[in-house]
Amino acid sequence: MCASTQNQGPVPVTSFKLRSKPIDEPTLTSYDDDLKSLNVLVFGPTGAGKSTIINHLTNNSANLPIGHELESCTTDIIPVSIEHKGRIITFLDTPGFDDSEKTPAEHLVLLMARLDEMHKLFKGRPHIHGVFYIHRITDNKMTKSAKMSIRMFQKLLGDHVFKNLVFVTNMWGTPPKDNHVRFEQSLIQKDEYFGAAVKKGARAGAAYRIWEDATRVQVQDALLDIFLTNDPEVLQVQQELAASEVVEISSTEAGKVIREELELATHDLQKRLGDLEKQLELVPSVEKEEQEEMLADIKDLKADLNKLKDQDSLLDADTTFLRKAIPGVMARVWAGTSAAVVANQRLA
Repeated sequence: MCASTQNQGPVPVTSFKLRSKPIDEPTLTSYDDDLKSLNVLVFGPTGAGKSTIINHLTNNSANLPIGHELESCTTDIIPVSIEHKGRIITFLDTPGFDDSEKTPAEHLVLLMARLDEMHKLFKGRPHIHGVFYIHRITDNKMTKSAKMSIRMFQKLLGDHVFKNLVFVTNMWGTPPKDNHVRFEQSLIQKDEYFGAAVKKGARAGAAYRIWEDATRVQVQDALLDIFLTNDPEVLQVQQELAASEVVEISSTEAGKVIREELELATHDLQKRLGDLEKQLELVPSVEKEEQEEMLADIKDLKADLNKLKDQDSLLDADTTFLRKAIPGVMARVWAGTSAAVVANQRLA
């Protein structure tokens, strides 16, 4: 269930003070005003707390709805802005990895479309000053899909953007649990997690912990100033999509990650299907109930294979399809559309 922070009652005035001036609408003064604008992408799994952290950082100016578990309330990239120390900082909330509403290929296509759109809005100039990757420290086991999402995410950025990347671990208890501290070290050290990016300039560790009961002031003190002095960059995927008039999604580095995972999953399902069909041939014809159960399992496996084929076909699409299938909204949003409204819109 997605909950709007508007329904949670007012925060007691004594519990926080405004560190920066909230902006009622998520709008930059102009995306040509490179010196004043500062853009921060916020990525992470569904339920990691991305929207909550952005609400804290922006003094709840957009009241982004909050999701739980596998239900993501953010179905598109949502910009939310705040004025801070003479800069207009725009945090771009993204749909959560592992979102139950989208397949990995669909998620990638949406991200590519929006990032390509941003690249055009800023006329190809560097415009990404920072990237947060939010991860719940309580998720102390990395699933196969989580590892794949991190690989895809890092390929979207490119090595040259890692200096602008900060891994934030969320939902720490007070005091920190020993197993969470050990997991944090594992995340930082292992290349299949955050390690590869950290070795190339990304930041992670105790300085970027967010406590389970953190106030707005605590979150702002920890994260709001991090990117103020950063030089902006263009993401690797933006460079790839701009390299030619027509670029196949599967030819990008992020697309290759998804295709590789699809090939492995397809091989696994095909093997299971073949084994099950052989077992079915050995079941005596009188065992009707067992046959029906196996036939139902075979039907499910074939349906799963078809879903993988659909994802694979989507990766074969090119930027022409990308730009037609997902209509542009970023210019409209930056022109003053309410983030609260956009956050509740879903792609058809």
